[in-house]
Amino acid sequence: MDKITLLGTTHKEAGKCTVNSLYTIIEDINPDLIFEETDLMSYYTVYILKQKSDSMERTTIQKYVNNYNIKNIPIDTLEYPKDFAEWNNKILQDLQYLDENNKELLELTNFINSYYADNGFECINTEYFDNLIIKKYQVWENYIYNYRKHLIKYYDDFINFVYEEREFEMINNISKYQRVQNNDFNAVLLLGADHRMTITKKLQKITGIEYEFYYKNNSNSI
Repeated sequence: MDKITLLGTTHKEAGKCTVNSLYTIIEDINPDLIFEETDLMSYYTVYILKQKSDSMERTTIQKYVNNYNIKNIPIDTLEYPKDFAEWNNKILQDLQYLDENNKELLELTNFINSYYADNGFECINTEYFDNLIIKKYQVWENYIYNYRKHLIKYYDDFINFVYEEREFEMINNISKYQRVQNNDFNAVLLLGADHRMTITKKLQKITGIEYEFYYKNNSNSI
């Protein structure tokens, strides 16, 4: 049976979340295939043209596939909406300045950033970190809906694209790869830790794949 180990990551190096530490974890999983949260253009630039990437994951994978000669498959192939940058900018610009309404959100965001920098990938692949992310988005949504109502449409469109449409695209790409291949695979799926919980329900729709979270024995198994 095909197997996928889901590994939450960060997109930039921060504290203990480094290329070297991520590389070591992938070695520990020992996959024969890597599914990665990257698009076709970035895949071509980094892995075909061999250009340096500003993504921590792609830098790590580039090093890993060169040393172990295994496949890596880009699955984040959905084209971004033309308005995506506008959605992103509008809902984030209000968070540059502290006021009483967004204080909890900013403090929680800062705590999360410090927490994973101080504790590394081990901490962001746990139920505790999943709950921090869930809390963050609950607080963020409450802030938007209660104090920035003019941004609700931008926020809803942003969340729907990032956590629904993109994730379904990634799952569909995994499913397509599975249908085409005749040999069983032992894959690792690398994607931003914010997606760990939301993508799990979508993974359950694929039959014939056994999947688990990395650090399954640390009370965070599916």
